[in-house]
Amino acid sequence: MRAQLLLPTWMAAIGGEALSVTHFLLLALCWQIRQRVAGATRQPAAQPKCCSSCMLRLPVDDAVSMGLSVILGFPFIVALFLLRPLLSALGLWEVARTDKALRDETGALFLTSTDLSGKVCVVTGANCGIGLHTAAQLARLGATVVLACRDLAKAEAAAALIASELESSGAASNAARPKGGAVPMELDLSRLASVDAFAAAFRARFGGSGLHALVCNAGVPAGLRQHTAEGFSLDFGVSFIGHFELVRALLPALQATEGSRVVTVSSVMHWFGQTAATADWDMAAFDNYPLHRRALVSSYSDAKSALLLLALALRARGVGAVAVNPGAVSSEIWSP
Repeated sequence: MRAQLLLPTWMAAIGGEALSVTHFLLLALCWQIRQRVAGATRQPAAQPKCCSSCMLRLPVDDAVSMGLSVILGFPFIVALFLLRPLLSALGLWEVARTDKALRDETGALFLTSTDLSGKVCVVTGANCGIGLHTAAQLARLGATVVLACRDLAKAEAAAALIASELESSGAASNAARPKGGAVPMELDLSRLASVDAFAAAFRARFGGSGLHALVCNAGVPAGLRQHTAEGFSLDFGVSFIGHFELVRALLPALQATEGSRVVTVSSVMHWFGQTAATADWDMAAFDNYPLHRRALVSSYSDAKSALLLLALALRARGVGAVAVNPGAVSSEIWSP
């Protein structure tokens, strides 16, 4: 059992906010704080009344990590807001609004007019957030999109939502649009047996159609300190190892399809991950980081770094591959 350290909840909340704003550990600690505040790892009732309701238990290494992040983060926040007038004057603060010309009669966003009719795409984690919007956009353009999700019921609900949106969009639009669709399928990236079963099911259903795009989007919040069925760190196991096995299993279908590509959803946190030259992937896979490295390096950061290396390795082998950084996105992944 790891050593524990008591911290006031207000201090933990400040640490979480600093991390979320500065991208240090990318809301990882926020997730841990939410889980502990909402769930119950509180000080036993035997403690003095003044502490029983205002203290929460955090592992020592998480507390040190948070403290270092606060020390590094707050000067950055202050400097950022002091520079806001200058950044605004230079046009570097406000986010450009989407051009109305990119929206159709129903308000749906079309970033491209490419016809994807007859194309087959797989999007992992497509029941919510980035994955759902990516799948919906591909379906609007005419692709058949496989919603590869751990929870099949949620995948079916997302498929119904996309189908309803496509139907209403087609009814409201006078222009002929390609008709795509969404197919829910079960995929649990935390179990390699599930990954192989998904690949077999995909080949059985779409073997003759090829695979035009594989979007490796699914992930879990950083810092959960949980493990996959095989014993890997959950965030590294789901974000990278599960996707690596999925790419390996579907590689023949990708190679047999002209113009196919793999899209890995990485993060700015890859800057805090290990590099290929000096990486200790066992440390990342099993979350065995020494205390002095945990503040800036985590299995989440290493997973995002590894996804970039996967994209480079695929390109070196003649498979189209790109990596994207969507930035900080408020989605259901951060909900307790």
